[in-house]
Amino acid sequence: MNPTHHLERSRHYLNFVPGNISAGDYNRAAKALTRAAGHVATAAAVHWRHGHHSRRRLTTVLSELVFEGRLAHTHLRTFRDVYQLPQRTAASTPEVARRLLRRFRLLVSRMIAAIASAMAGQPNVPTLEQLIIQTAPAAPAKMPAPPRSR
Repeated sequence: MNPTHHLERSRHYLNFVPGNISAGDYNRAAKALTRAAGHVATAAAVHWRHGHHSRRRLTTVLSELVFEGRLAHTHLRTFRDVYQLPQRTAASTPEVARRLLRRFRLLVSRMIAAIASAMAGQPNVPTLEQLIIQTAPAAPAKMPAPPRSR
């Protein structure tokens, strides 16, 4: 999958949150936020060609982006904290859970925007396979059939 797919999926899951909050399904809203954060971190990992098959690897990718100055540290902290959100909402009152979910929706939304901006600021360098395909000679055009004689 390409980074664009993961960015779209993160926005898709982020859009579930207001409906889940209004329906009172706080656990589902919290899980949607974790999936949105996971997909945007995966988009960054795929974009910069890092491993992305575990939460630890995604945390490493985000830490590297923070170290390089492409991402603010608050987004790394948001990524770490969002995974405790289902437990925190389950242990709190509905009013506190709504406030917590709205706050994290804003934080994850900002994280998505920051990673999309960082990805746009540094487009991918083509891979060796892509360069070979680009420089390969085009297939010769098919010769037209000779005209039929009557």
